[in-house]
Amino acid sequence: LVAATTLAAPPQKAKQVQQVVLAIPAQGAAPAGGAENLAGAPTINCDLAELAENLKAKFHDKCMGYQIAIFHDGKLYQEIHGGVARNSANSPARSISASDRLEMGSVSKTLNAIATIKVLSLKGKTVDEPISPYLPQGWSKHQSISGLKFRHLLSHTSGLEEFSTIDPQDYTPGKINQGIKNVLAKGVVHPQTSNYNNMNYELLRVLVPYLVDSAAMKAVEGNEKAHEKSLANCFAGLVRQHVFSPAGVGTKVYLNDYHPSGDDYKFAR
Repeated sequence: LVAATTLAAPPQKAKQVQQVVLAIPAQGAAPAGGAENLAGAPTINCDLAELAENLKAKFHDKCMGYQIAIFHDGKLYQEIHGGVARNSANSPARSISASDRLEMGSVSKTLNAIATIKVLSLKGKTVDEPISPYLPQGWSKHQSISGLKFRHLLSHTSGLEEFSTIDPQDYTPGKINQGIKNVLAKGVVHPQTSNYNNMNYELLRVLVPYLVDSAAMKAVEGNEKAHEKSLANCFAGLVRQHVFSPAGVGTKVYLNDYHPSGDDYKFAR
């Protein structure tokens, strides 16, 4: 697992824009044989020392700050960092460290896609599995939803309504799933061509837990807060189990989104 995080912003700007580059997996410094990817197919070999130097050259003096961590065989191979975490426009200015924690934003989609495909495979399913059987029974669904498959969500070709126009984005516990419900009730409303939409991946955090343990999810469907939390805990656990733990960072990644109410919830998008 190779993860590189950069902060990029003009010196006069306070806002920091972050970018994370993820490559899975990386082979040892002395290529031999071939690693197995999540689908069981052989992957390319890679000299980790050379990879580290190439990544450092890519980011050094070309962004505000950067962090690089390379894990191999479940262990940390190398950490590299440079630049600043905060500048004078976002005081107090300070250098970035390898241990600074950053919100990774939509890079989570890559990780969630890996976990979703892995779970589908373990269940003997493919990305062409329909999503309807894995939706809560009491949620209203437009008839067009029956034609959607996991492939549509993973590839942003669902044709669902735009996330920003229909989701109230109210993350108060008990109301988190309302945007998803709105989208499902409206159904497919756009051409099923490539169109980046957060809602595709927000749906995964509902679908995948039902794929894994539908009985436990159904048992709390009548309690919105309990339902949200069960979905979140299950989904986050699956990402940790199938992505982070095999890479050796199972206990080093914070998967919760904090809400001022004191409840922690995890999101897919």
